[in-house]
Amino acid sequence: MDDLNGTPPLRVAVIMGSTREGRVCDAVTGWFAEVARRRRELDVSVLDLAGYDFPARYPRRVTDAMCAFTAQIGRAEAFVIVCPEYNRSFPAPLKQAIDYGYDEWQAKPVGFVAYGGRSRGVYAVEQLRASSPSCTR
Repeated sequence: MDDLNGTPPLRVAVIMGSTREGRVCDAVTGWFAEVARRRRELDVSVLDLAGYDFPARYPRRVTDAMCAFTAQIGRAEAFVIVCPEYNRSFPAPLKQAIDYGYDEWQAKPVGFVAYGGRSRGVYAVEQLRASSPSCTR
């Protein structure tokens, strides 16, 4: 559906950055996606990293899961990463996903919704800004 000006909506991928069982990321992502979907100018999809069977090590050949994930990243025009702070940084599966989709992230805006610890996720965002291809110059 186009917005009031006839412009197609911006395709935003909301990425759940935690894969832990019992994670809070489900609730935080659900809240954010619900609020974002109220905006007619956004087409919001949620990508749950726990739903991708990524290999434990970077493989010699790209796997089906890696291809499925990078295809979703390639279709998105912008991203929001929902991420907990673990040990003053972000979860390893999120770094793995960032590395898999390196080319697909390029020159696309990214925002962060972070939570956890006394810093409320600030350290995770600091680390993500340094690691995310969209944020580097």
